[in-house]
Amino acid sequence: MPESLRDRLKALGVKTGISSTEHITVERKFPIGIVLSGDEILNSFGTTFQHLDYYPIGYLQGNTTLDQPIGLEIIARWARTLNLENIQSDSLLFLDTETTGLSGGTGTYVFLAGIGYQTSQGFTVKQFFLQDPAEEAAFLTALSEAISDFKGIVTYNGKSFDIPILKTRFILNGLTPPFSPLGHIDLLHLARRLWKYRLAQRNLGILETEILEMERSSDEIPGWMVPEMYIDYIRSGDARPLKGVFYHNAMDIVSLAAVMIRISRMISNGDHSDEFEGSEIMAAGELHQTLGRIPEAESFFITAAEKPMEKEHLLLNRRKMAAMYRKSANWDKAIPILVELAENGLWEACCDLAKYYEHTARDFNQALRYSQMGIVIVQAAEITSPIREAAQADFNRRMERLVKKANRNAKS
Repeated sequence: MPESLRDRLKALGVKTGISSTEHITVERKFPIGIVLSGDEILNSFGTTFQHLDYYPIGYLQGNTTLDQPIGLEIIARWARTLNLENIQSDSLLFLDTETTGLSGGTGTYVFLAGIGYQTSQGFTVKQFFLQDPAEEAAFLTALSEAISDFKGIVTYNGKSFDIPILKTRFILNGLTPPFSPLGHIDLLHLARRLWKYRLAQRNLGILETEILEMERSSDEIPGWMVPEMYIDYIRSGDARPLKGVFYHNAMDIVSLAAVMIRISRMISNGDHSDEFEGSEIMAAGELHQTLGRIPEAESFFITAAEKPMEKEHLLLNRRKMAAMYRKSANWDKAIPILVELAENGLWEACCDLAKYYEHTARDFNQALRYSQMGIVIVQAAEITSPIREAAQADFNRRMERLVKKANRNAKS
């Protein structure tokens, strides 16, 4: 089992924990204050280091400017944070942390917490740094005081990682975690949904290169190196290598805000379709459909169909439209799409058409025709044996029933 930071600090002779009365500090030969500009923030527990970065109006993170308004109505509904539906963009806080490990146990420390937010002058990133584990209460208090000015928080995998670890650190220090009053939007889950057709992986780094079309500078430090760099800093008192860690954290926050803006534009009712691929627009339509916004979903599906798409995605978009119309019994719109899908070799469409003609239109000959077409398609389809056998059995039972119905009709 890997050592926790607490274990490694003990090996260095450092006493940790709020009950410690003894503490051995490694001399800070190169403290963070000479590596980065910043201030020592004083509170009732002591001081913590704060560094500020400013991104002016018009700043581009890849292809996206950070000063665009963020429409929250749909995102807030999806995230079930209805208290955020009507708030302004500058009431949103973007948060990312750097920690001493990924386990999330009590031995894992948050040593760098960054927050970003929009202002009338641009976008601000404020970073709090734990210069010494013995100063953790001051570090957390400074972060808590900064968070209290906002109504909502946006993270990337924060519900599973950043927030639980921070809550643990607050509780271990006898402090109240400040997150309960805030509506929380975790963009990881939304990004997985909206870019599932375009990207095989949807971590923040992939979104940066593929969606924001950007690359980080040579200052970037790979995430896997970050915990060890903090351990080295505690051991040596040399903060110079941490400049790249601050850059890494700041870029995560700025990119998080840019992705939020891209998502807001993608799913908004405004005409931003020229910015997005057909598969993205289709995914946005699915989101509206999930939320029961059927007219909006229809609009997105229609727009997606007008975009160049792979045949697989084009047919999927048509299937979703057909399913939506079928559910609302809008057969005038559903039937032409289902016929198109059947002619493109989709056996499920044949099944839907057979059901419609048998039970709604009462046209048993047409129902029999589509059942026969469906079983031919199933026999040639590249599907697993259980699915093929179940589909064949369903079509066979339907055809037997339809033959009897058609014969009764012929005799009457």
